[in-house]
Amino acid sequence: MPVMGDVTAPVTVTSVDSCASIASACEAASASIARACGNSCRGSWGPDANSTRVVLSGASDAQVWSLFFAIPFLDPGRVKVGDTFDLSAQGARWMMDIFSGLSQQVVLARAGKLVVFTSYRSSLIGGLLLPSLDDYDIKFGFAGQICSDGGMCEHTQSALNVVVGGERKIVTPGQTASIGTLSLSIEDVSFYADPGDVCGIPASATMAGFTAP
Repeated sequence: MPVMGDVTAPVTVTSVDSCASIASACEAASASIARACGNSCRGSWGPDANSTRVVLSGASDAQVWSLFFAIPFLDPGRVKVGDTFDLSAQGARWMMDIFSGLSQQVVLARAGKLVVFTSYRSSLIGGLLLPSLDDYDIKFGFAGQICSDGGMCEHTQSALNVVVGGERKIVTPGQTASIGTLSLSIEDVSFYADPGDVCGIPASATMAGFTAP
């Protein structure tokens, strides 16, 4: 079940597994996310065989979370069993007419410094699409359209302007870039013409990253 609302907690990593080795657990997670999104889901995500599952335990037995990610170039030892982090997660489900979707951002930090983050946001009705990481001196902004398919439900991709500390770089979907201490991988920053009225396809932004030790 995806996180809904805001969660903050000190956590300890209790297991780290590849979805290739725990396929049934990852398939169950994907099914749970799809159920939470709803029958008319137009914005969601789920782990695949390339994903890693990290189980995080909080102060009580009831505080257990599973984080799934697939982040290019992330050293497997960056998040390992026994590590402690500060977990911050924000999740929400949106609805417009018959359509629905999910958004979620997860951060693992230590001593106020970001270690790993994942972000998937979608919307048919506007609102925040980009990660909110100002607390870690990481800022995102739109840098303009880079391509379009020109169809009735015209699909466009946008580049992002990313600032980490005093360093700035424009990063495009499909690219992994180093900005300061951050390695950022952007999968998608998509917009569609008249999504709510005609196409029912949400705008979405998917990305993840980590910092150097």
